[in-house]
Amino acid sequence: MGIMDGQTYEAMTVLLEPGDTLVMFSDGVSDAMNIREEKFKPPRILSALKTDGPRTPKALGERIIKAVKQHAGTREQNDDITLVCVGPPALIED
Repeated sequence: MGIMDGQTYEAMTVLLEPGDTLVMFSDGVSDAMNIREEKFKPPRILSALKTDGPRTPKALGERIIKAVKQHAGTREQNDDITLVCVGPPALIED
Protein backbone atom coordinates (compact mmCIF):
# COMPACT_ATOMS: atom_id res chain seq x y z
CA MET A 1 0.00 0.00 0.00
CA GLY A 2 1.35 3.36 -0.92
CA ILE A 3 0.83 6.86 0.29
CA MET A 4 0.72 9.80 -2.11
CA ASP A 5 1.09 13.45 -1.20
CA GLY A 6 -2.11 15.45 -1.41
CA GLN A 7 -4.45 12.48 -0.95
CA THR A 8 -6.89 12.02 1.90
CA TYR A 9 -7.04 8.58 3.51
CA GLU A 10 -9.55 7.16 5.96
CA ALA A 11 -9.04 4.26 8.34
CA MET A 12 -11.58 1.49 8.04
CA THR A 13 -12.22 -1.99 9.29
CA VAL A 14 -13.25 -4.85 7.04
CA LEU A 15 -14.47 -8.10 8.54
CA LEU A 16 -13.30 -11.12 6.60
CA GLU A 17 -15.67 -14.04 6.80
CA PRO A 18 -14.53 -17.68 6.80
CA GLY A 19 -13.42 -18.56 3.29
CA ASP A 20 -12.71 -14.93 2.27
CA THR A 21 -9.40 -14.00 0.69
CA LEU A 22 -7.85 -10.55 0.78
CA VAL A 23 -6.00 -9.66 -2.44
CA MET A 24 -3.67 -6.63 -2.46
CA PHE A 25 -1.53 -5.59 -5.40
CA SER A 26 0.75 -2.78 -6.46
CA ASP A 27 0.21 -0.64 -9.51
CA GLY A 28 2.77 -2.82 -11.25
CA VAL A 29 -0.02 -5.38 -11.64
CA SER A 30 -2.76 -3.05 -12.90
CA ASP A 31 -0.32 -0.97 -15.01
CA ALA A 32 1.34 -3.95 -16.72
CA MET A 33 1.23 -3.21 -20.45
CA ASN A 34 0.96 -5.32 -23.54
CA ILE A 35 2.54 -4.51 -26.91
CA ARG A 36 -0.46 -2.30 -27.81
CA GLU A 37 0.22 -0.11 -24.73
CA GLU A 38 -2.96 -1.39 -23.00
CA LYS A 39 -2.85 -1.65 -19.22
CA PHE A 40 -3.92 -4.71 -17.24
CA LYS A 41 -6.68 -2.77 -15.49
CA PRO A 42 -8.70 -4.00 -12.47
CA PRO A 43 -11.47 -5.58 -14.60
CA ARG A 44 -8.85 -8.00 -15.95
CA ILE A 45 -7.75 -8.78 -12.39
CA LEU A 46 -11.34 -9.56 -11.42
CA SER A 47 -11.72 -11.72 -14.51
CA ALA A 48 -8.61 -13.72 -13.52
CA LEU A 49 -10.02 -14.19 -10.01
CA LYS A 50 -13.33 -15.46 -11.37
CA THR A 51 -11.86 -18.20 -13.57
CA ASP A 52 -12.49 -21.80 -12.59
CA GLY A 53 -10.11 -23.53 -10.26
CA PRO A 54 -9.11 -23.71 -6.61
CA ARG A 55 -9.99 -20.68 -4.47
CA THR A 56 -7.00 -20.81 -2.12
CA PRO A 57 -4.98 -17.60 -1.74
CA LYS A 58 -2.03 -19.29 -3.47
CA ALA A 59 -4.14 -20.40 -6.44
CA LEU A 60 -5.74 -16.96 -6.82
CA GLY A 61 -2.34 -15.26 -6.78
CA GLU A 62 -0.98 -17.69 -9.34
CA ARG A 63 -3.97 -17.00 -11.63
CA ILE A 64 -3.38 -13.26 -11.45
CA ILE A 65 0.34 -13.60 -12.23
CA LYS A 66 -0.41 -15.97 -15.12
CA ALA A 67 -2.97 -13.53 -16.54
CA VAL A 68 -0.54 -10.59 -16.24
CA LYS A 69 2.15 -12.57 -18.09
CA GLN A 70 -0.31 -13.58 -20.82
CA HIS A 71 -1.46 -9.96 -21.16
CA ALA A 72 2.11 -8.62 -21.39
CA GLY A 73 3.17 -11.27 -23.90
CA THR A 74 6.64 -10.41 -25.17
CA ARG A 75 6.68 -6.92 -23.65
CA GLU A 76 9.17 -6.43 -20.83
CA GLN A 77 7.91 -5.73 -17.32
CA ASN A 78 7.74 -1.93 -16.85
CA ASP A 79 7.28 -1.78 -13.06
CA ASP A 80 7.72 -3.93 -9.98
CA ILE A 81 4.88 -6.36 -9.34
CA THR A 82 3.78 -6.93 -5.78
CA LEU A 83 0.89 -9.24 -5.02
CA VAL A 84 -0.30 -10.44 -1.61
CA CYS A 85 -3.16 -12.91 -1.18
CA VAL A 86 -4.17 -13.72 2.39
CA GLY A 87 -6.80 -16.13 3.60
CA PRO A 88 -7.40 -19.15 5.77
CA PRO A 89 -5.14 -22.14 5.25
CA ALA A 90 -6.57 -24.70 2.89
CA LEU A 91 -7.28 -28.20 4.12
CA ILE A 92 -6.00 -29.54 0.81
CA GLU A 93 -3.39 -27.37 -0.90
CA ASP A 94 -3.50 -27.43 -4.69
